Amino acid sequence: MAPEAPPTVIVKPRRERVLVVLHSDGWVEVYARRNVDVRIVNRLHVTGGDAMTAHILDALVECELPKCYRWLYYPRRLRDVGQVRRITPEQKLVAVEDAGLVRDVVQAWKETQ
Repeated sequence: MAPEAPPTVIVKPRRERVLVVLHSDGWVEVYARRNVDVRIVNRLHVTGGDAMTAHILDALVECELPKCYRWLYYPRRLRDVGQVRRITPEQKLVAVEDAGLVRDVVQAWKETQ
């Protein structure tokens, strides 16, 4: 009788988390563990471009990337998108109040006193 093969164990790769903070003045901060390499690239700004212009701009970005990053610059690898927007303290306060977060934070603070 042949010995049984050991069971196959499937280990899911650990998902690394990366936080990107966009400042309203264009400054970008990227937070991640030390083992995460980050590259920030500026794509040229062209007003009124068509699909061909966008394709050319994408090709320029790809050409500027070091080879080790080129495989990432592919549509299916895009994980999220966002915009830099100016948000005033007043706008943030309204948004926080609307979400009921102020009430929850005050209640949590009172419970610690």
